Amino acid sequence: MGVAELRQAVKRYGPVEALGGLDLCLERGEGLVLLGPNGAGKSTAIHLLVGLLVPDQGEVRLFGLEPRNPLARQRLGLTPQEAAFPERLRVQEVLALVAAHYPRPRALGEVLRAFGLEGLAPPLEPGAQGRPGVP
Repeated sequence: MGVAELRQAVKRYGPVEALGGLDLCLERGEGLVLLGPNGAGKSTAIHLLVGLLVPDQGEVRLFGLEPRNPLARQRLGLTPQEAAFPERLRVQEVLALVAAHYPRPRALGEVLRAFGLEGLAPPLEPGAQGRPGVP
């Protein structure tokens, strides 16, 4: 059993068949690149694998589970093609928002250092550590 699998996955959008029985098995430690023209089904396949879409036919597994199962999804890291945060959020607030999605997030200072963001994040005001959502 692979880490991520599509078995005869079919997805239709009205009369258009975006995926027509795709088989894919990604094993632990493997990488995958999906190449193809617009409309080839690349994004649809990824959306099925991460549980954002459900196949019309076939089977999808993520870590051996149905992709919408929280136990499968908590092991997944995903960066969307486009992401936007409100312009008024400070760097610390964006990191706190993302950290809130994880059961044991890394410390704010560690993340700032890892990504070279220390200069973009002035020290939090006194008492900020106790605010909800701020690690």
